[in-house]
Amino acid sequence: MGDIEEIGDKVCIVCPWHKYKLCLENGEGLYQAVDPKRLDVPPEWRSKGVKQRTHHVEEASDHITVKLNGEGERDSDFYYSDEYRMIMRRGGVSVTVPSAEK
Repeated sequence: MGDIEEIGDKVCIVCPWHKYKLCLENGEGLYQAVDPKRLDVPPEWRSKGVKQRTHHVEEASDHITVKLNGEGERDSDFYYSDEYRMIMRRGGVSVTVPSAEK
């Protein structure tokens, strides 16, 4: 489980492994931009775009309802793909095999 942090006006979950910061509202990835030519300027939070699929969750009485969001594609969808499973079965190495010419 990741920690929940407020970054600016956004509520984010922080991946305990990678330290990625993802907005809970929309799956937007955030990072701190640093200008190496201006180290006297504080880092600024910027968006990587929407990276993670989010789902609508409601709690009522003693029930929790999750409405799955299948709209559009997200970068994180790759990790639930057959291609990713094949890569992991090969030990995490992606191999591209050129197609045979006829």
